[in-house]
Amino acid sequence: MAPEQLKHNPIDKRTDIYGLGATLYWCFTKKSPTDAVLLRKVPAFERDVNARVQAADNLIPIRDFHDSVDPDLEFVIMKCLQYNPKDRYPNAGQLRDDLQRVVEGRSPTGRKWTVRGWLRRAKRRYPKTVTLVSLTILLLSIVGFAKWWNTVSYTHLTLPTNREV
Repeated sequence: MAPEQLKHNPIDKRTDIYGLGATLYWCFTKKSPTDAVLLRKVPAFERDVNARVQAADNLIPIRDFHDSVDPDLEFVIMKCLQYNPKDRYPNAGQLRDDLQRVVEGRSPTGRKWTVRGWLRRAKRRYPKTVTLVSLTILLLSIVGFAKWWNTVSYTHLTLPTNREV
């Protein structure tokens, strides 16, 4: 149940987005978002509905349960579960668009760009190209190291010349 429902605040489309996010969260973790919050920070004496709602920012990330989950998919699900309805997707269409972006190997809207994320998505979208480029870089690194080593080893083998003044 969305936090705004528990507080008897007005509901809208974003309440359903929370419900879908909670369902997806449960599919990956086998825990409801409110139960997962309890595992992290809420003391035993505060385990009522309001404490669960207020602690929603302390939700345990899905990847803490299963590290094989795509970080972009986790981002989309966690965005659905934001405590403040304004921080969630405004409608199912935008949620669908971001899920489609994840399926296509692109980053969802609003996600920070990182080199690691870009490389992971590139590997998923273009596996042969990324493998070829990686092997080429590895080969060039080995050749460069071998040339450097050869140069260093020969400079130590040359004997100094005695010059007469």
